Amino acid sequence: MAPKKRIQESGQFISASMRAAFKRCRYQWSFRYMDKLEPKIAAPPLRFGTLIHSALEVYYPPGVKRGPHPAKTFERLYELELETARGMGFKDEDGKWHDAAHLGVEMLEHYVEQYGKDDEWKVIATEQRFTVPVLDPITGERVGTYVGVLDNVLEHRGTQQIWFRDHKSAKSIDTSYLAMDDQSSGYWTFGPDWLEEQGILKPGQKLMGIEFNFLRKAERDTRPKNAKGQYLNQDGSVSKVQPSPHFLRQPSYRGEHERELTRQRVAEEIREIKLVKAGKLSLLKTPDKIHCKFCDVKDICELHETGSDWEEMKRLIMKPREEFVKEAVEYEHSH
Repeated sequence: MAPKKRIQESGQFISASMRAAFKRCRYQWSFRYMDKLEPKIAAPPLRFGTLIHSALEVYYPPGVKRGPHPAKTFERLYELELETARGMGFKDEDGKWHDAAHLGVEMLEHYVEQYGKDDEWKVIATEQRFTVPVLDPITGERVGTYVGVLDNVLEHRGTQQIWFRDHKSAKSIDTSYLAMDDQSSGYWTFGPDWLEEQGILKPGQKLMGIEFNFLRKAERDTRPKNAKGQYLNQDGSVSKVQPSPHFLRQPSYRGEHERELTRQRVAEEIREIKLVKAGKLSLLKTPDKIHCKFCDVKDICELHETGSDWEEMKRLIMKPREEFVKEAVEYEHSH
């Protein structure tokens, strides 16, 4: 079916990345989303999560047939990434990039061993980018546009149930935050509108929820296992140290009430963003011992606090950033 006419984009764009940045620290947010700047760096960091997502994108094309092995795709994309970095004078002196290449291939080979062709699922859409109007829940007035990307839209071949699948690669698997996760709530709220508008979802098809597809960043445990799957010591006894799961598929059932709350919350966030841009709300800082440690404008912020020449530092370490919508998609891939 040919896609229907795309929804006209206008007004304030908002995405999971922008929402998270604004609520975390308005001051840091302002550099990226008001001044449209990003840090100058000698070489781009390896976007490990993005490459994992890209490999899985190719593995899950629409239909029931799977694509090329994701480990091979990851390896190819990794080499392209490394070649770009080397062209900028980058040298892998600490071996970080070499280790990441091996880990990514190992993870995805293990993933295919775990799930095989995953043929109980029919892929309806993969890496589906969407732009949906955000309306004021009271007046119906359009206040902005929500942008994002859906990793997979799937139909279970046995039950005909429709699900979103969200790939997540992480050092450890944590499901405690999923019920209140802004990113997935945005998918659940605005994604179906776009799918229906484009004719990807058929009339009457309902979404069951979101399946979070976790891949833990870890190599396989090579110790022998017993019939119960428990890892063994050299003497054949069950080891007291059993590894955490490498993979987890966690279903999250959602409902209409969550959509209503999310629409209201996003509309209110857009109002605040507009007030900040208009100078009617302050660019408040949110100092935090963990977040500030990794903040890419920390040096500028510290000079600003002391009344020193922070603007010169800003000029020296920042550069114009790429288009917002592209960046939003990058964020969805890497989280």
